[in-house]
Amino acid sequence: MAVVTFSHRHLVILALASTVACGGHPGLPSPVSPDQTVEQFLVAANANDLEAMALLWGDEHGPSSVTNTIPIPERIQRLTIMQRLLHSDNHLITATNASDPSKRVITVALTQGTRRFAVPFTVVPTRAGGWLIREIGLEAAMPQPGSRN
Repeated sequence: MAVVTFSHRHLVILALASTVACGGHPGLPSPVSPDQTVEQFLVAANANDLEAMALLWGDEHGPSSVTNTIPIPERIQRLTIMQRLLHSDNHLITATNASDPSKRVITVALTQGTRRFAVPFTVVPTRAGGWLIREIGLEAAMPQPGSRN
């Protein structure tokens, strides 16, 4: 049995803090399927849960909130825009394009009042396992000129 002295405790705490600061914090595990990732992202958007959305949005390196590749104010602004555009009364996954093994494009039909539109989500596998949303075709979610909503 090893004896940990006071100075070793400080080293252990420092090592753990460094791991978290460098993106070693695992956060929540990424969903195991592309469909689950999109479903959870849309549920978080409807709940106005930007933190949960940030854990589902990223790239093969991990969620944007863990890898810190985007400055926090910009990440919050982007997530807020996504949340506002994707908030819906209901949604349904209508198509999955799996022709490229490095990504999936999931098309989701969203309903906002009387307005219906289809949004493509590009989902990528992470190095740690699971899937994250890399891109969203938000132009499809933008209200058209002359629309009521």
